[in-house]
Amino acid sequence: MKVELIKEHFALVVRDETLPAGDCFSGRNNIFVCGSLMDPVFLAGLLGRPVAGAFAVALDYTRGYAEVDGAKVHFMTPRPGGVLPGMVWLDLSEEDVRRFEEFEQAPALRKRVALKVRAGDLELPAFTYLKK
Repeated sequence: MKVELIKEHFALVVRDETLPAGDCFSGRNNIFVCGSLMDPVFLAGLLGRPVAGAFAVALDYTRGYAEVDGAKVHFMTPRPGGVLPGMVWLDLSEEDVRRFEEFEQAPALRKRVALKVRAGDLELPAFTYLKK
């Protein structure tokens, strides 16, 4: 795993050495995560392949917790003025998105919502999963 500064955006990108260098910010299907899915090794295991990501923040969100089936689970929750640090995984395939849906137990436990995130100087379209 390699962390590099993309100077034209002042964004820190995490990329597996096997992934091609280049502009990873131009794709679609960007997902913002703020928990265990921030771990690139865990994520590669979930998706079956490494993907590129950037350190990012979601504005007007915070992290909340709830008990689900006896386990403590964290959820992103809207909060005006909130700043929630996390990762945005970039340019995901439709198969990647399907695997995220399964992991996030959507739509039973969580719902998918669109949001904008900041990675360095960039504002990127993304989606995430919120508690229903």
